[in-house]
Amino acid sequence: MDDEPMWVADRVVAPTPGSAITILETANDFSVKALFDRLLGQIRGFSQHENETLTEVWLPMKEMLRNCHGHNLSKGNIIKIFYHGLNKMTQEVLNAAAGGIFLYKTPNQAYQLLEDKVLLKLDWAKNQKIKSSLKKIVAFVDEGGSNSDTEKIIASVDAITMKMDA
Repeated sequence: MDDEPMWVADRVVAPTPGSAITILETANDFSVKALFDRLLGQIRGFSQHENETLTEVWLPMKEMLRNCHGHNLSKGNIIKIFYHGLNKMTQEVLNAAAGGIFLYKTPNQAYQLLEDKVLLKLDWAKNQKIKSSLKKIVAFVDEGGSNSDTEKIIASVDAITMKMDA
């Protein structure tokens, strides 16, 4: 046993009469294997729900792939699993974006097209959120209103403008 690396010696168990053997690493290996199998099953059984967008299904799919390290699925297989799990409308969106049948693209082209479409959507949604949060302030001054009210309104507008610029 002196010729073997330390990690090998830690895993070798010699049972003796009346002893109980507990190997936590083995129990953990089983739970990791079960988790891996479950994640791989979820990836292979992927299907888009009725009201989900392309972005709402692609990002969780990528997360599952990251969590299922060592899945050994090629990029082509990932694209096929994902495409066939989409509803017909989303498939047509991808076909239109591809300028033909999405699955006729090479795996790298299809993957990049998918990534670009999702990133563009995320960027657009972020910009829309920013635009909708900007509100225009219109102040009307009564002819009989005091000058100090107008100055307060202008100061408020200036303060808001500075916050938006920051």
